[in-house]
Amino acid sequence: MACGATLKRSLEFDPLHSPSQTTPKRRRCMPMTLSPSTPPTKQHQIQPNKKDIPIFTFRQVSMICERMLKDREDQVRQEYNSVLTCKLAEQYEAFLKFNHDQIHRRFGDTPVSYVS
Repeated sequence: MACGATLKRSLEFDPLHSPSQTTPKRRRCMPMTLSPSTPPTKQHQIQPNKKDIPIFTFRQVSMICERMLKDREDQVRQEYNSVLTCKLAEQYEAFLKFNHDQIHRRFGDTPVSYVS
């Protein structure tokens, strides 16, 4: 595993934070600030678009999710019950076969009478 200790550089070696070592390339990447005399544009105003209006309310979304969960739960329950029924039928058949084999081993081909 890697060691958890890290070394930190001081800001004087960082070209972005060092005021004496600014290159033209770095100046170009710096964020531009608007001067106070620049008039506001439409980008700064809040214009609600059609895509900003929600299609469903929170209540509608929660009702849709509840319905989908209930449908899925019912589907899983039906699948589970069908698989369980099949497994129980297989187990019952195996139990019957076991009992039949045990009876034939114990008594063989001797006739069974109600008196014995």
